[in-house]
This record gives sequence, structure tokens and C-alpha cells, in this order.
Amino acid sequence: MSERLPLRKTIPLRRRKILKGSLWNALLVLFFGGIVTLIGKLILDTMAPRIPDRLIHPINVTVALWFVFLLVLMFWRMVYQYIYFMSYYYDADEENLTVRKGIITKREIIIPFKRITDVYIDQDLWDVTLGIYDVHISTPTQESGLFAHIDGVDREGALKLRKMILEKISKDH
Repeated sequence: MSERLPLRKTIPLRRRKILKGSLWNALLVLFFGGIVTLIGKLILDTMAPRIPDRLIHPINVTVALWFVFLLVLMFWRMVYQYIYFMSYYYDADEENLTVRKGIITKREIIIPFKRITDVYIDQDLWDVTLGIYDVHISTPTQESGLFAHIDGVDREGALKLRKMILEKISKDH
């Protein structure tokens, strides 16, 4: 008899989920990094007549290091998103749905099917652009709103997850 595969294997997350997290973070780094750079440039431009020539080279090096820092930060976020993606886990047995995610601060929620009140599928702007979906599971507790969702599956996977959960719910009622 073969062992049953976890839902994460049979209805996998799409790798585009990594891209979603990486793009969002890259835009934030570029936006805030750009603001800091502009403020720094404005300050330097107003002080330029008073800056001795011997300090111009260290200022240019500092600006170059700032851009290297921003690139390293963006690269780190891509690595983080990949590790997050690889550690994302979800599965179901006859009674519970389990969702576990996180790298440094791991979160796990185990939801009894008999407590599930609603299952819905949605997309934010990035999801629409990348063709991925989120499956949300509602229970009477507040934690379900924060943690009880599986994000980054394709349309077919989202529909299968919803159908499977709804079938388990209808068995319990």
C-alpha cells in the first residue's frame, strides 16, 4: 500500500509565489531607497560648495556602497522568499486541515473541519498579474483570519482545495 502524499505535493504552490514576494519587496526597497538617496542628494547639493575636494571621493564611495547595500537587500529578500516557499506546508487528514509557514518565526494552525464556516478564493493585484490564487478558510476564531489561508496556488489547485474542504465540511454536518 502506498503512502498518501501531503496536499502540498498533490496541489503544489506555484513558483510564481516566490516572484510575488520578491517583486513586492524589491519595489519597497527601491522606493524607500530612492527616497533616502534623493534626500541625501539634496543635502549634499546644498552643502556642495562647502565640501572640501578631499571629501568628494569618500562621498562617492558612500553612495556606491549604499547602492550595493540596496542590491544585497533585494537579493536577500529573494533568497528569503525561496526558503519561505520551500518551508510552506499544508495538508489535511480526515478531521483537520494543517497550514504551517514561516522561517524564523514558524506559525502553524490546525483547523478542525467541523469548525470551518467558510472557504473562499481571492486574488490581489499581484496574484492577478502572476496568475495565482489564495484559498482562505474561516472559522469563528480570529486566528483563522490571520493564518488560515493557502496562498500561491493556480486556479485549478484553488478550486480543488475549496472543493475538498467543502466536501469534508459537508461530511461533518
